[in-house]
Amino acid sequence: MSLQSEIDRAVNFCKYPAIVLSLLAMEPLLKTYRRFWEIREQLSFDRSACFIGGVVLMILVWVFAGVRQNALSTLEHELTHVVFAWLTFHRVKGLEVNDDGSGRMVYVGKGNWLIALAPYFFPLAATGMLFFSVAYEYATKMPLPEWVLIGSGAAVGYNLCSFWQQLHPEQTDFAAAGWVTTFCFLPAANLFMFGMILSYATGGGRGFFGFFKILSYYAKHLLD
Repeated sequence: MSLQSEIDRAVNFCKYPAIVLSLLAMEPLLKTYRRFWEIREQLSFDRSACFIGGVVLMILVWVFAGVRQNALSTLEHELTHVVFAWLTFHRVKGLEVNDDGSGRMVYVGKGNWLIALAPYFFPLAATGMLFFSVAYEYATKMPLPEWVLIGSGAAVGYNLCSFWQQLHPEQTDFAAAGWVTTFCFLPAANLFMFGMILSYATGGGRGFFGFFKILSYYAKHLLD
């Protein structure tokens, strides 16, 4: 049996533990978000204002401009499939994106549920901006400029709007991953991913590690 098949078996075997973990994680994640709201005054006002401004601006543009699924959002969607196909050692055979917003990615092998659900819990644009922000601060030893914070917020707003448009009952990726997996896994996975991005944008490294510290605290006291 090939390495690719072994990895698919391992990932698919972890599906139900991932479901249970996601359901258990919801309460600690929600409490972590609430705690961040309670300590918002300790976060950088300038960073938070620029980031949130970028989020709001992108959502307003998306809504009032009547943006619909297009080639750009489809490209990002399919590229996220590609990333997780590569991460699970699948060879990508082709990528197709059409002007009407349709598209597909073809890879070798049966695949797994993570590849199917990747675009719905891994915000590629926002995560890319997170990596860029960390690299920028590390390289320059300077606080993030306003344009990076606004860009990070805009990327989050873009991903939120794109996710919202892609969530519909006819979505074949959900059927491929399984409806139970989809409904149980995605809420916690999104709260976790966007929590990391939000905490770094508003609090830098201190906020980022604070997110994990608070989350681990509530996770430890889950059964108390």
